[in-house]
Amino acid sequence: MKNLVLVFVLFLTLVCCTSEADRNRMDALLDRADSMNRTYIPMTDGIDSLLLEATRYYDRHGDANQQVRAHYLLGCAYRDMGEAPAALQSYQNAVDHADTMSSDCDYRRLMSVYGQMAELFHAQNLPSDEFAQKEKYGKYALLIGDTLLYIRNLELYVKPYFLMGDTMGMLKVVQQAHDLYLSHGFTREASGVYGPVIDYYISKGQLDEARKLMKEYEEQSGLFDADGNIVPSREIYYYIQGSYYLMRNDLPNAERCFRKLPANYQKDAYKGLLSVFRLKGDFDSIAKYAYLYETTLDTLHNQMRTDVVHQMSSMYNYQRFQLKAEKEERAAERTKVAIIFIRKRYTC
Repeated sequence: MKNLVLVFVLFLTLVCCTSEADRNRMDALLDRADSMNRTYIPMTDGIDSLLLEATRYYDRHGDANQQVRAHYLLGCAYRDMGEAPAALQSYQNAVDHADTMSSDCDYRRLMSVYGQMAELFHAQNLPSDEFAQKEKYGKYALLIGDTLLYIRNLELYVKPYFLMGDTMGMLKVVQQAHDLYLSHGFTREASGVYGPVIDYYISKGQLDEARKLMKEYEEQSGLFDADGNIVPSREIYYYIQGSYYLMRNDLPNAERCFRKLPANYQKDAYKGLLSVFRLKGDFDSIAKYAYLYETTLDTLHNQMRTDVVHQMSSMYNYQRFQLKAEKEERAAERTKVAIIFIRKRYTC
């Protein structure tokens, strides 16, 4: 009987140990996930289950930076799968594993974690939580001396201010970012902050002020090509341009700008074109774009309802996942205690 127990202990010891092959496999997995994340390839091909295995591996055998990396990438996989609650929990786990007092702490990775958490809170319409993550991002940007990232993070405070409907807060932080960019020699970036301010001046009918900033934005920010096309992800500016021309009663230029909006800004394009044809008195086009605008609004409303249901489902699935993980953790702890007991009981 004693020999049988000793064999059992040896087996468990071998199972609990790691090998060079295991470490190489886990390192390769994280490298692959890191590459996909950097190149915007969605991690939706089942890699989440492998990354979950990797987090457990590095929690046992890795250092703090490796643990942060593994949990962060698992969170990114959940993010790509639309599982916001699980992503947030993984990001929080990454933060919990960080050793910020260590001289070799990977602060840039930690900044990425806080940046992703801020984005998720923004998507969930939680500006206070978004602010908290951005503050931590800015803290570590200053700590590592990356002034450019610090100012870019400050510029992005416009997003939670927008959710709060705090226009004065938006204008204030844009001006702060502009001044900081200039003081550190980032002249293009300074000119590139003006989008929200231009929109504000147009909405207030202050068209001369808007035109002055539009000229600087278009000519000095480096965001436009020779044909006047703005870089991807900033195309909403075409709507701002169109609104300006609309207020000037320059209908041909307004129509041109609204038609440049890509498919993901369809609602804004239809709304702008509807306004153009109303001013033109073109009743056929009014009917056409009124219908398209209404249909797009209905589609967006239905998508919002679907997203709410999906979020509820995600939370339910995540709670089930948590319960399963906690059950497995308790079982592993019991096994660990049993091994210690057996070793003490039968070690000669």
